[in-house]
Amino acid sequence: MIRRNAGPLRRLAPLAVALGIFAAPVFAQAAEPDPSGVLGLWLSEKKKVLVDIYRCEDELCGKIVWLAKPYYKSGDFKRDRKNPDPALRDRGWCGIEVIQGLKAKGGDSWENGEFYFPKEGRTFDIDIEGRADADLKIWVYLGLRLLGKSEIWTRPEPGQTVGCVDAPEKLTDGGS
Repeated sequence: MIRRNAGPLRRLAPLAVALGIFAAPVFAQAAEPDPSGVLGLWLSEKKKVLVDIYRCEDELCGKIVWLAKPYYKSGDFKRDRKNPDPALRDRGWCGIEVIQGLKAKGGDSWENGEFYFPKEGRTFDIDIEGRADADLKIWVYLGLRLLGKSEIWTRPEPGQTVGCVDAPEKLTDGGS
């Protein structure tokens, strides 16, 4: 039997394997998207709702922080009246966490989140993607992305003051 001499490379093979095993988690973390491009305040396409997108553990979430019209034309305050949970139906729209559970996809893309739409009291799927022009593309859908709706959200004007309107007190049965 003839034995070939692999030389110094043969001795480096175990070292290369060990480096690969220990370096893999480091490279995996480096590939995780940096949410800084999508964090912060975003104005809906129709400029009627401002949502603050923030980190919630390893995911992204978002809540309404301003409404252009916190009251309906009838004069009634916008409350979460169609919420499936009766205990939440008296809360105002402003302050509701409408985005939950967005998971990193890559780059400035996040997917598989949930979007709560207080106007209908329904929850949809949501994906978001930061765009090179500093806008945010939002897909809201139910099951299949092709059957959903997309919008482009933008940043509010610099120095624009925004904030929630406090919900009026709930009326009691006595009419006070």
